[in-house]
Amino acid sequence: CRRRPKSLRGRVDKVAILPRQSAHSPRRTQPGARRGVARQSHGIALRKPTLSQLKGPNMDLGIAGKRAVVIGGSSGLGYAVCEALAAEGVHLVLFARDRKKLGAAQARLRGRFGVAVDSVPGDMTLNGDVQMLTRMLHDTGGVDILIVNTARPPSPMREFLDETDEGRWEYAYQQQLNGALITLRAVT
Repeated sequence: CRRRPKSLRGRVDKVAILPRQSAHSPRRTQPGARRGVARQSHGIALRKPTLSQLKGPNMDLGIAGKRAVVIGGSSGLGYAVCEALAAEGVHLVLFARDRKKLGAAQARLRGRFGVAVDSVPGDMTLNGDVQMLTRMLHDTGGVDILIVNTARPPSPMREFLDETDEGRWEYAYQQQLNGALITLRAVT
C-alpha cells in the first residue's frame, strides 16, 4: 500500500493501489482483497467508510435540532443524505414520488436515529405537488436546510450528450433543472 493522499487521511480506512486491467484481460482477485472494497478505473481501491467513520468521534456541525427538506430522500443518494443529517440530530421532511419507499425510509430513519421525520409524496416537476409541500412546511414551522436531489438523466451521460431525440432532452430538462427551480422558488 502506498501512503494515502493528504485529502483522504482520516476519511478512508484503507487505500490500495491496484493494477489496471484492460477490457480484454480476465478479472483477477487481488491478494488480500476483501468484500467492501470498490475498484475504480484509475487504479485506486477505496474501502467504503461507515457513517460513524466519516462523522468522527468529535464532529459537530452545529445543525442539531434544525429541520431539513430532502427532495428524493426515500432512496439512493437522497436517503444517504438523510442518514447523515439524522446522525447530526436534524429533523427531516422527505419529499419523493414513491409512497411505499417514503414510508419505509421514514420508519427506518425514526427508528435508527430517533429524530422527527415527516414525508410528503409528490413530484418536484409538478407545481401542485410542490405547493402541497410548501403549505405543509408553512403550517409546521418552516425549513432551515433544503437539499435538492434531482433524478438522474434518462441515460448514461456519454450517450446523453449525443442524444438527438428532443423528447428525451425535454424530459431531462424537466427532471434535472426545471424541477429543481420550481422547488427552490417555492420553498425559499
